Amino acid sequence: MKNILVRIGREEFRGIEKLLFRRYPDAEWATFAKFGWRQSSGQLVLTLAELQEPTPGDLDDNVDHVAIREPYTLRVALNAERQSLGVGVLHSHPLGCEPRPSFIDDDMDAYYSDYFSGFAPDRPYVSLILSGQRNEEIAISGRIFWRGESLRG
Repeated sequence: MKNILVRIGREEFRGIEKLLFRRYPDAEWATFAKFGWRQSSGQLVLTLAELQEPTPGDLDDNVDHVAIREPYTLRVALNAERQSLGVGVLHSHPLGCEPRPSFIDDDMDAYYSDYFSGFAPDRPYVSLILSGQRNEEIAISGRIFWRGESLRG
């Protein structure tokens, strides 16, 4: 796959910022999301379809990193089984931390890409990291797991 394009509308992105940076600048937060997708001539295009925001208790807010509780994961997986969209997780990193996957992120993505493939076969699993930078810009990185490959964007 040569190119990966992730499309998120401006209003949706503002909602993501508000949600993921609610414990900023020192702690992380996360949400699951649904993504539409299509492949054409060496390009994978992903479009944010809907956030599946956590409800109280879905994430452990007693720790600074992202800790997703199993009922939230299962709820998202069962929902994915009933539709044709890809599944993803978006999470923040604290101020000044690069939006590069940590070892914990590697473990999370390995687990979720395998887990969701059982509920959403042959659909991409999307992992996006947002990080606030000192110049008040938001940096984003990501990777997509699809058809046995890990693709970086």
